[in-house]
Amino acid sequence: MQKKNFYNMKKLLFTLSMAMLCVCSKAQQAEFAPIGAEWYYNYSISPDGYFYRVVSEKDTVVEGSNCRLLNLYYDMSSSSVSEEYIIKQEQGKIYYYYHEQFHLLFDFDVELNDIVEFTFMYKKYDKDNGICLSSYTDTVLSLRFEIKNIATNAQNLKTFTANILDEDKDKIDGVYSYWEHSYTEKIGGNNLFMPMLHNGGVLLGVEYSFLRCYSDADLSYISQYWLSEGAGKPCDYSIYLGVNDVAFKANTFWQHGNYLMFNENVQRTINFYSVMGIKIYSVESTENEINPLPYLKQKGVYIVEIIENGKKYSGYYINL
Repeated sequence: MQKKNFYNMKKLLFTLSMAMLCVCSKAQQAEFAPIGAEWYYNYSISPDGYFYRVVSEKDTVVEGSNCRLLNLYYDMSSSSVSEEYIIKQEQGKIYYYYHEQFHLLFDFDVELNDIVEFTFMYKKYDKDNGICLSSYTDTVLSLRFEIKNIATNAQNLKTFTANILDEDKDKIDGVYSYWEHSYTEKIGGNNLFMPMLHNGGVLLGVEYSFLRCYSDADLSYISQYWLSEGAGKPCDYSIYLGVNDVAFKANTFWQHGNYLMFNENVQRTINFYSVMGIKIYSVESTENEINPLPYLKQKGVYIVEIIENGKKYSGYYINL
């Protein structure tokens, strides 16, 4: 009887120790966005063209939660902050702060076939009056995803691939139905750092955006795509050195209905490219508005390149 009790006690202690081991391993989830962490993402039709950089800058406290402040910089404008992100980590879950709430961005604790709801920034255009890139409702959109694949890379970090549930596809334009939310432990998004969805009928940026590199004090990572397309180039390489689209983001030009609008009447060259980088149409103009629709036969998104006063700017034109 004593032997049996002793055996049961050993079994209980073993079970408890294993449970505590599991708890501890969960608690030791790798830190996300340690101070000094740096990401480089491509956002150009050329795999070695425009890029943006995200840097984890400092600790901060938001609504009583310990968070990190991250800044986004475009291309060579290393001193000009274009976006700020507030990030919070709770074990394997990563949240961002937006519209006075925390929203789930990544979940590293999920298992294969799990269902998880992510919430993304969402630009809601008024489609009844055509799409104007400078006019939209800035909100968020929650979608349920199923974890379809979990793979482990050479750094022993898990990469998760999630697809939108069929039941939620009617919440978003059909073009997003096939979008995969792909992210990696410690590193984050493999296509975009902060996905921005919209109802414009095209995947702005997603089809040619990808992570180039990530680094912090303990990890240096170069994506397989950049190893292939970058061919040994540094993470901050651009064929457009000295050129960036900050002017576009400051509304140097924008779309209103079918028209491309400009702030000034100056001599400029306007080039339209497909998302694959093929030039479709080019025009010289001094007008402050043009209608390229008659020359763009296919519906969808086009890349616009503006050359004026010796400078180049880029942006998008949407043909619905």
